[in-house]
Amino acid sequence: MRHLKHQITEAISSSLKTLSFPEKGFSLTPPKNPDFGDLSTNISLLLTKEIKKSPMEIAQSIADEIKIDLPDDISEITVTPPGFINFRITNSFYQSKVKTILEGGDSFGAGIQGIGKTA
Repeated sequence: MRHLKHQITEAISSSLKTLSFPEKGFSLTPPKNPDFGDLSTNISLLLTKEIKKSPMEIAQSIADEIKIDLPDDISEITVTPPGFINFRITNSFYQSKVKTILEGGDSFGAGIQGIGKTA
């Protein structure tokens, strides 16, 4: 998932450059409403004052531009009020992760965080 988030972030940044929008730090997180998709960004809300357009208009411009550089693992991009850009991840992406987990055996998910610490 980390690699996919990085690809989406890069696609957003590339779209900003193409549209001559200023670069801004933005979030890419799961939306509060899972019906909107798997990941969502607030970039258009952050650009409203500088671009002097509505967040919905900015979001649609970015979404339209992102579709050019869209990773294959994204099945859909939508825009929802007040201006969030939402990304739906394909089922095949998740299915490929199940294979990775099964191939990892008992060591999958093992880590060292928390070792030697008490609650």
